[in-house]
Amino acid sequence: MKDPFDILRVELVSAAERAALPAPRKRWGWLRRPSRPVAILMAALVITGSAAAGVVSLTGSASQPLAGSVPGAIAPDSLAGYHYTIRVTPSLAGGFWQSWIVYSRPGTSGYVKGAAPLPTTPIFDVGGVVFPRGKAVAWVLTGPQVFAVRIGSRTIRTLSSPTLPVGDRAAVFFISAKGPGFLLPGLPAGPPRGKHPPPMKNIPTILPLDRSGQVIATHVKTGRGGPPQYTWMAPDAVTRWWPLPGFGVPYRGPGYHAPTHPGPGVCELAQHGLPALHAQFGDTLPWISPVHDMLGEEFLSCVDTEYYLHGWPLQAAVLLDGHEPGQVLGPIPGARPIPGRPDIVNLATGQFPSSEFSRNYGVTAKRVGNAWLVVQGGSGLAQRVQVLDSLRISKLDPHHLSSGGVR
Repeated sequence: MKDPFDILRVELVSAAERAALPAPRKRWGWLRRPSRPVAILMAALVITGSAAAGVVSLTGSASQPLAGSVPGAIAPDSLAGYHYTIRVTPSLAGGFWQSWIVYSRPGTSGYVKGAAPLPTTPIFDVGGVVFPRGKAVAWVLTGPQVFAVRIGSRTIRTLSSPTLPVGDRAAVFFISAKGPGFLLPGLPAGPPRGKHPPPMKNIPTILPLDRSGQVIATHVKTGRGGPPQYTWMAPDAVTRWWPLPGFGVPYRGPGYHAPTHPGPGVCELAQHGLPALHAQFGDTLPWISPVHDMLGEEFLSCVDTEYYLHGWPLQAAVLLDGHEPGQVLGPIPGARPIPGRPDIVNLATGQFPSSEFSRNYGVTAKRVGNAWLVVQGGSGLAQRVQVLDSLRISKLDPHHLSSGGVR
């Protein structure tokens, strides 16, 4: 097995077959969608004590760019010579930012999902995968207050980019096949990976640093949760299961029977002019619980629906500003207007590299008032535009807040 994407495919499927890990939390609370198996492709995520504060220099190395090439000589079982691109897209059902990476080289390409979003702040996402040989790319997504991260003796300055959520930052760096990986403060240990997992000692911890080099305390968010979610599923819903979170028929345990039609909510979707588009399942919210205690851009998904069109799954959602639902939500990171349709933006990300689990993760959206109407998946851009044109927001009440106020 020499092709790196064969290795990725085996790793993803193997991880999907293992016991499900605990569901990740939103940056401010628990995810609404029930837990599914998650492929976390990091060397280690283990619990550590709180880091002692200290002042260090921010004269460390600059972050690698969000798109570049993996160094080294091209060899089997190695990503050397591959081009990589890191993207951040909204998780339409979960209500969190999801990072991805695409590795490509002439004649082949592949798609890798980043690690599960973290229930921590100011670091809220990490991603990476260790290959048998050479180097690979790892990355950390942080809030706007983080100007560098320290990993053992390395200090890596973070960068900002239009391809990141407004205000957020990232540190991108190379990791070695023989390296120990890194730890994250406050997180429980994951199960050992591979036949010969690295020893769980002498592994550096990621520490976020502010502008002056002071260590920023890492908080594990327990969250108070959001409003109860009305989940429904059509009687004829396609029951194919996907090995990645956020996709697949809702599951609530033995004996659970979901309602068969969408319930009333603060946001509702309607469709017209595309009879082949079939709604499969989805969620609605009875009210909105905004959050004001987080730095960086937040969004909330007030309604999401999974559709099928000519055998292709597509997910649609309405996204609002998570801090002030009645205000204008910022741009979709990295998305650009499509030719001839300046009202629609698109972010092409790639497709899962296995025909068995093939699914496109591109994101196409248009503004409706202060919200975004977003479609993800399908056979490609043309189909997503077709679905966007057939959908409309039949109800949008961003001011219907929870009686408890903000979270």
